[in-house]
Amino acid sequence: MMFAWQKLVDARGLKWKPCTIGKASKISGYEKGFLVKRGDTARFIVAFLITGLPFAVTMTYINPILIGLAIGSSTPFDVFTMVSVKVFILYFITFGGIMGGYLSLYAWRSPSHSIRAMTDAGLCPSCAYRIDGIGPEPEGCTVCPECGAAWRMHA
Repeated sequence: MMFAWQKLVDARGLKWKPCTIGKASKISGYEKGFLVKRGDTARFIVAFLITGLPFAVTMTYINPILIGLAIGSSTPFDVFTMVSVKVFILYFITFGGIMGGYLSLYAWRSPSHSIRAMTDAGLCPSCAYRIDGIGPEPEGCTVCPECGAAWRMHA
């Protein structure tokens, strides 16, 4: 899953797709615990609310209204019946919990967290290629020979 705000911007201002935590662990051979420090992954509660709430609203309230309009049903849809509230809570907790858990385990919290964690480990944040042994360019950037992204390595 990739959002527009998850684009990495390297030291030269070019945009790159971030390497996922799983891919970085697999390519580098490092354990996930070595690469990802506390607070580097997405927060469960934020992911839970941001994904669960729209899904539950759509599935519980918007879909039945749209289906009713599509088939020409003129019966009013009561959104506050006990059944619809229970269904809403079920969708919210189930989908929000699954996505919140998934994102908190496998997604970076932000591009800056990704860049810091990967460069601290000596890896390119874009492709997870090992760049800690490469000397910096004259402007101070270390250029990844694999993908061409330029990063300022942390000392």
